[in-house]
Amino acid sequence: MLDELREKIDAAAEMLKDFKRFLDLFKKDATGDLTRLSQTISRISFLLKANDVKDVLHPREQILQKRKASLVKVRPCGDEYKNKTYLGFYLGDVALGSSMEVTDDKIQLGFSGHNPMIFIPEIGDVVYGCGSWWSYIDKEEDFKEITDSDIANTWYVKMAKEYFANHKPEKENADDIF
Repeated sequence: MLDELREKIDAAAEMLKDFKRFLDLFKKDATGDLTRLSQTISRISFLLKANDVKDVLHPREQILQKRKASLVKVRPCGDEYKNKTYLGFYLGDVALGSSMEVTDDKIQLGFSGHNPMIFIPEIGDVVYGCGSWWSYIDKEEDFKEITDSDIANTWYVKMAKEYFANHKPEKENADDIF
């Protein structure tokens, strides 16, 4: 019985791959309904496949890379931090993205989009490199406030400012980016 259900779900999923051919059967635009139906069938199909899983391949070593902790200075983005520079600990590059693939009787997990993870003891929280300005502290002189001038003189900020100076922003408040 389970095999018959799998066959019917797979057949329905195949038919809905190009659901635009069914639109003329509806009086109103049914794109949303057909999209939800397609997603529901895909989910059921996934659950049926997951029911047969016998092994999960989980590459734990890919979750956190470059695990040598280092002392850093960090200025998190966000109004709640009030442009303050904190002392922190770089813990390694953590995966911000994950994926999963089901094949036969195995689930293969994957990790991607690694980004620096920094623990800030003063606030008791973790920030990521993509949400802060930060640098390593190698000597005492390295620990100084990260200023707006430091940020403005970063190569990629300069490049972005030059780009936006030469191109009309698509959104009204695009000038507020920097």
